[in-house]
This record gives sequence, C-alpha cells and structure tokens, in this order.
Amino acid sequence: MKFDASMLLKLKQPLHITIIKHRTNEKPVVLGTKTVDWRPLLYCNQVEVNAEVLPVSLTHQGSLGILTMHLDLVPSLSRSQLLTEEHVDKQINLERKYEHETIQKFLDYANDWWNDFKSIRANHKSRLVKIFAETDDREASVFKPVCSLITPMMADRLLESPLHAARFVSLIPF
Repeated sequence: MKFDASMLLKLKQPLHITIIKHRTNEKPVVLGTKTVDWRPLLYCNQVEVNAEVLPVSLTHQGSLGILTMHLDLVPSLSRSQLLTEEHVDKQINLERKYEHETIQKFLDYANDWWNDFKSIRANHKSRLVKIFAETDDREASVFKPVCSLITPMMADRLLESPLHAARFVSLIPF
C-alpha cells in the first residue's frame, strides 16, 4: 500500500516520550512525559523540535529540561509530495477544535447527569462518583473523563465468550 502525505496528515498518532529513572535493584520511576506531534515533517522532511519535558509529579514545580530532537521522515517525500505548512496547521487546528468541542459536550452532559443523579435520592448527594480522573499529562487538561482512559482489549480467539472471560478472571489468584 502506497502512503501519500495527505493520508499521513490524517494519522493523529503523536510521539510520546517518557523519561524514566532506572537504578539497579530499584523499581523504575517515571519522571516526566512529553507528547510531540510529528506531522510538521509533512511540509519539510526534516524538523528540529525543542520539547520541554514536564514532571509527572504535580508537587514538582517547573520543568525537567528541554530536549532538542532532530526528526527525519524516512523515506523522504519528494518536493511534489510535500504539503504546505498552512495545510498541515489547518488540519491540526481542526482536530484541536473538534477535541475541544467534544470535551465541552461531555462536560455539559456530565453536569446534567450529575444533577439528575443527585435529584433521584437525598443520599446520592454524598456519594463519591468519579467522572473525571487525574492524568500525568500536564500539557493538556490534567483532568479527563474516566471513560476516555480505558479502552477495550481485543482478545481475538483467546477468549471465546464472556463465560470464558469470567472463568479466566476467576483463576487469576491461582
């Protein structure tokens, strides 16, 4: 299958960089993360990115440092295949706008649901219900809907039915 730049532009799969402190005989600790969008390579085959790495711990102030990365697109696109910078920026801005609108719609829905839930019974007002969860991504919003953090795993042919899955889970302690 031949890929072209316009097809790659729609592929929203950023590079996720994780800085880990790993010492012998100790458990590895995640210090910081950074997400970098690689799609500017679609209007020039090489790009230099300065990425500020923010710490995972919310108690740590400031940044861990700045990584200077040189990104290359392999195989390189010919001049006729390259997109314009405006085209790439427009696509990225449209995706951000769509994501922002989606989050806003979810916030409105969650607020309506929460108000309905509290109005059902008086004791619902004191229940702990987790709608949003804190993430380690300090660049974007720190709180995200809990339903966006868990994605289903495809078991293919390993587990044939929900009954097989329940049996598998029940055997975990053994």
